[in-house]
Amino acid sequence: MSLAFAYEGNNFFDGWVYNYSATDNTTQGNVHYLDKPNAELQNLTFINEDGNAIIRVDNFTDGSEDPDFGRNSVKLVSKDSYDIGSLVVFDADHLPYGDSVWGAFWSLNDETKQDDEGEIDIFEGVNSQLTNRVALHTREGCTQANSTDNPFTGQVISTNCDYKANGNQGCSIQSKDENSYGEKFSDNGGGVFAMLWNHDGIQFWFFGRDQVPDSITEGQADPTRDFGEPLGYYSSEGCNMTEYFKTQKLVIDITLCGLWAGEEYNKENDTRMCTDLVKDPENYNDAYFSIKSVKVYKMEAQNVGASSEKKIKIDKMLFSIPFIDSNFDCHHHKTMDNWRFAQCFGDKGDVEEVTEADIISTVEFDQTGDYLATGDKGGRVVLFERNQTKKGCEYKFHTEFQSHEPEFDYLKSLEIEEKINRIKWCKSSNNSHFLLSTNDKTIKLWKVFDKSLKVVSENNLSASHPSPPTSLTLPQITSAPHPSITKQLRLPRMSHHDTIVAAVPRKVYANAHAYHINSIAINSDGETYLSADDLRINLWNLGISDQSFNIVDIKPNSMEDLTEVITAADFHPIHCNLFMYSSSKGTIKLADMRDQALCDRHAKLYEEEEDPSNKSFFSEIISSISDVKFSKDGRYILSRDYLTLKIWDLNMDNKPLKTINIHDHLRTKLCELYENDCIFDKFECTFSGDGKQLMTGSYDNYLQIYNSNPDSSDDVVLQADKSAFKAKKIGGKGLAGLNNKDEMNLDNIDFNKKILHASWHPNEDTIAIGATNNLFLFSRLNN
Repeated sequence: MSLAFAYEGNNFFDGWVYNYSATDNTTQGNVHYLDKPNAELQNLTFINEDGNAIIRVDNFTDGSEDPDFGRNSVKLVSKDSYDIGSLVVFDADHLPYGDSVWGAFWSLNDETKQDDEGEIDIFEGVNSQLTNRVALHTREGCTQANSTDNPFTGQVISTNCDYKANGNQGCSIQSKDENSYGEKFSDNGGGVFAMLWNHDGIQFWFFGRDQVPDSITEGQADPTRDFGEPLGYYSSEGCNMTEYFKTQKLVIDITLCGLWAGEEYNKENDTRMCTDLVKDPENYNDAYFSIKSVKVYKMEAQNVGASSEKKIKIDKMLFSIPFIDSNFDCHHHKTMDNWRFAQCFGDKGDVEEVTEADIISTVEFDQTGDYLATGDKGGRVVLFERNQTKKGCEYKFHTEFQSHEPEFDYLKSLEIEEKINRIKWCKSSNNSHFLLSTNDKTIKLWKVFDKSLKVVSENNLSASHPSPPTSLTLPQITSAPHPSITKQLRLPRMSHHDTIVAAVPRKVYANAHAYHINSIAINSDGETYLSADDLRINLWNLGISDQSFNIVDIKPNSMEDLTEVITAADFHPIHCNLFMYSSSKGTIKLADMRDQALCDRHAKLYEEEEDPSNKSFFSEIISSISDVKFSKDGRYILSRDYLTLKIWDLNMDNKPLKTINIHDHLRTKLCELYENDCIFDKFECTFSGDGKQLMTGSYDNYLQIYNSNPDSSDDVVLQADKSAFKAKKIGGKGLAGLNNKDEMNLDNIDFNKKILHASWHPNEDTIAIGATNNLFLFSRLNN
């Protein structure tokens, strides 16, 4: 294990934020938490002559004449945070104790900032409690597993970790070592508390001063070496360690009375209430921490736990990152086989159990391939970042934000879904990322950047505070030094507290489309983009949100004369004056904005005449183009309709260079597909970065990759399902016994599982696939 961060010596308090407030909102205690200047001024925090950090309650103010008296105290929250695979080591020689006293060293969920959700209590005690108590507090679903496979020495008090149950006592375990708390702890020279959090569970230890393991005293703490049996063990069998616990921040605080100490004291004493004790300063001479150090160690990746998966719960989605081979290189290769499953993000439950809002509706790499975005039907956008520390193609969660909310058009009495139809990345600027996202009616430009959070840590007079005493023997004075004794103006000083990834909408482009938006495309000039709905295409300037120019309008004077709709549109990757759009008639039109302002008259029309012998009731439906893409060099066009994938040469508009039959085996089932509406599914298609390969999806979560060479018949079939997790090498002749798509059993095809959305890394052979609520990544192996 390696040391991640440590707080000790004269710089101990530099690593903490004083979480000051007039009241204790967490435990309803009778204290006032002070900020750093006032805590230092009243000598509630300082470094003593032994180099220990002292954190104490005010033990000099008489509150007998104030019926609502609350005593001054301190609550510290660490600036650093720790994650799964961490060991926390807390070394102290005195802990706060006494009637009405409630001291604790614990950690809380860094994302929710909730004290009672995702909480780990390492040390906690109240009143005349004899030994330390450890506990977990979570939302419903986490329990202390009843298992003999993980023995521990402590006594189980409660097994339900749900903070809403049993008065929020959590699932708690009481130590049997009387030296772990109170007067015996300090008389014995203190000791060390340790907590390990990994995929196997959460474990707690206590070591008296004469029992501290050598690995701790040597500064190389290792639970597997010499820690022995823990006092408490919460196994992952009863509580998923990544679903209920995320990034944690450490907390040190002392409160008085409150929900636990107060209630326990009042039950045992009839003569006076706990709040009566608070008024007498003599009761709090032992209400202090004397801390030698707080250290956090990080485990090596292979030792994080028995599971080879890391799971990160983000909002409603469960992201899972399987093990990635460090020798796995994902750059271009010459052969069509050697594809390998790389990662999967998402809850791998049954399709029938998936919430509609969690279904992925778009997938898009940025121009560098270092970032990947997904949008879902719930209006959320999730961004992933390339893990630059890994040689292989590994991505990690970056941020998530709510892009669109459901709306209602009162004029037309129509509901507007929050579903994200398209995401397009713009050029990055000043370490910020920009992307467009759209639902049916509104387009938004988002800025994603690292934001520094600052807090008031001190003021301009902090340096003039008197030096703290060198011992804990404080003079008995009748009143505390008042913070306003100085004649100078006290000004706050801000310090860096944390860095978060923020997403803010810079522009909202609304009220320009009467029909559903199906496409957005960024122009190569970097300043404009187009948006297309069923009947119109508009041109926008990224910097102007209240004005757009209509460049295509195919709406007839009478809607009875309507014969086709626009299905997709895209800008040429090089020439900023050229764009194309496809229609439900199976045509692709290339337009040149230099020709005229309204590009109703196309420059070129790409259309293939249908064989009259193949015409049927479904001909018009299956010929409708669902997606069109330019190749990176702008020379070729890729189009997808229900049954085929076609490559067009920009210079040859009478027929495609290559036609690939994707769903030819489904011709006999068109009637059934029409009845269940699957015939209207809109499959996307894409070129590889070098234009040599093509990709599109199919049913049963199959994905097909083809060679773009007209003379080549090479193809690879991949399947994005649970079988991919176990496959080290896939592709070539197929997956899971599938030798080619013609051998599919039509009666066994699951039409609820479909690959509609996919994106190809711009520079490497890595593909991202949206399969229901899962995001799959596949990469090409190095030969």
